[in-house]
Amino acid sequence: ATPVLWRVDVAERRLPNSLLLPVGSLAFGGLVALGLAHGAVPIAPVMSLVGTFLFFLILNLGGGMGMGDVKLAVVLAGVLALVRDDAVVAAAVVAFLSGGVAALVVHVRARQRSIPFGPFLLVGFWVALVLSR
Repeated sequence: ATPVLWRVDVAERRLPNSLLLPVGSLAFGGLVALGLAHGAVPIAPVMSLVGTFLFFLILNLGGGMGMGDVKLAVVLAGVLALVRDDAVVAAAVVAFLSGGVAALVVHVRARQRSIPFGPFLLVGFWVALVLSR
């Protein structure tokens, strides 16, 4: 889903639910399967999801991020939490650092005040996934 999400967010400044919901359902299913396999609720992954949701929701309410970015961040955190809990934080750090650099470049060159953040969430996700192995 990465190439399509990237392209749509850059072109249309939105992240479609038609892509986010199926991927999110798979991540949620993975968390349920993990819980069933261990016979308990996977506390750390669930806390990673809740923390990610609250953090990005606060950014959304402040006007700095779209709701599609919030949903994408939660979906990506759900997948990363299945791999390694600290990968969620690493992904966010990479996303904000790379997005911040890109935003500065775009602002200086084009005086544009906003950028689509979905591609940077995806970069953070893939970097964290690769580094967590």
